[in-house]
Amino acid sequence: EKRSHELKLAVIEAKAQGQAENVQLQEELAVLYNNHGSACKKLGDLGKALQMFKMARERQEMVTGPDSLEVTPVLINLAAAHLVGGQYAEAKNLFDRAHALRSENLGEDHAQTRAALKWVNKCQLALNGGSQISLPASTFATPEGTPQASRSQTPLL
Repeated sequence: EKRSHELKLAVIEAKAQGQAENVQLQEELAVLYNNHGSACKKLGDLGKALQMFKMARERQEMVTGPDSLEVTPVLINLAAAHLVGGQYAEAKNLFDRAHALRSENLGEDHAQTRAALKWVNKCQLALNGGSQISLPASTFATPEGTPQASRSQTPLL
């Protein structure tokens, strides 16, 4: 799975080098980075996962803007990776951002907004010393109701 993602990534990156204005290609690259990060995280390579999620975020924000709802799956994946790595403050900041974007775009009562808020609260609890969140690196800690961005041509949710 990881090798397949690496090959796809290399092909799309090569195409994207000369076509920065091609929005569809840039979006596809963001999705591939995000998916590759998920695969790396599942395989226990948290460092590479974080790198891929950061690249996915950068690319997605470049295409849709930093305040778009399309950025939230990447923010959540990046936050979940930080959470697994014990970086609770960084995870909370990212979950806060995802929650804010979902609240603004979907409303407070939407299932995805409520799911993001649960993770914000769990991170805050861990930061306050009330609980330790221990997840194995192979656990993909995506909040309930949050789709992983594993698609090819459909929009990110």
